[in-house]
Amino acid sequence: VSYKVLARPPWVDILAAMVVQSEQLQQPVKVVYRAFDNLVGRQGRMHYDEIAQSVQVLFADDDMHERAESIRHQLKTMKSAKASDFIEEKRIVPALIIFLKRDEEAQMSEFYSPEEKLIIQFARPEDRDTWDIGIRFMLTALEMADSQAAVEVPGRGFSRIKKVRIEDPHAGFMVSVKFELANGSEEHLEIEEELATSKELNLFVVDWVKQHSVQPTETTSIYRLVKSLVQRCTLEKKAVDIIGQINEQHFDNLVQARGGSGVTATSGKQLLQSAKEKLAVIDHDMQNMVGQQGTASFLMIQILKRNAQKMMVINDMAFKLWQKSSGYSQGL
Repeated sequence: VSYKVLARPPWVDILAAMVVQSEQLQQPVKVVYRAFDNLVGRQGRMHYDEIAQSVQVLFADDDMHERAESIRHQLKTMKSAKASDFIEEKRIVPALIIFLKRDEEAQMSEFYSPEEKLIIQFARPEDRDTWDIGIRFMLTALEMADSQAAVEVPGRGFSRIKKVRIEDPHAGFMVSVKFELANGSEEHLEIEEELATSKELNLFVVDWVKQHSVQPTETTSIYRLVKSLVQRCTLEKKAVDIIGQINEQHFDNLVQARGGSGVTATSGKQLLQSAKEKLAVIDHDMQNMVGQQGTASFLMIQILKRNAQKMMVINDMAFKLWQKSSGYSQGL
């Protein structure tokens, strides 16, 4: 008697990966919850219930005691998810918008819209990104599992990442990374400069993981790596640009640009005052100039602000030396 060993259906791997992905969402995270029928934010803790395949929010209205109110949204009722940032009181709030499937049996009215959605605010962008990737993947995995369980289609198996090598990007690209997979293949991921600043970056990473049959549980790690590389590159470029703007306001450079000896005592004072005003503007607008580029941006902002302030002091000293060397005795 001979026995035929059957290959494991692809949807089995999908469901297994879905379970691992859900583990990252099972840890409670602090959120502000808003629903389509009530936009008033409510503070609570959100986690994923693997058994019920649902997202649960336990509200903090009653100090999180055992009888605190909670709400559940099953995964199968969700259509898609989208990461977004909101400005609230001069600060950027990371949020996740979850679009719900429309109930076909419900009657359309002024209180019901096919665009029903949930708006979940997070305290940290990292938590939002984890949930964004996790929800997207599980929705895709659930859909693929349903379709492939009915019609079995031969496909390429998933493979985990074995090694990561960061390379110098080609012209027009900001990030270039090569991943060596456990199956022996080497896959190349490149991020164009335009995509690097787009909110579609997470979608690109999710699609890249699917296209190259990388183990879906690696999605969040790949996205975080790519995002950190994009932030580092962007921060370096902005720092170089801002340092250049600060150096342009050096008093000696301004005098040389005016022809040196042709600068009078009055025009010298005007140059000093103009440089001081421009440096003050750079110092004041530093937060907006650098933007949100991860935790390193805060430190970079402080360093660049000190550079602008130091340039003001250097200019005062340079002006006094210029006065003395030019034979002008007038003070400030």
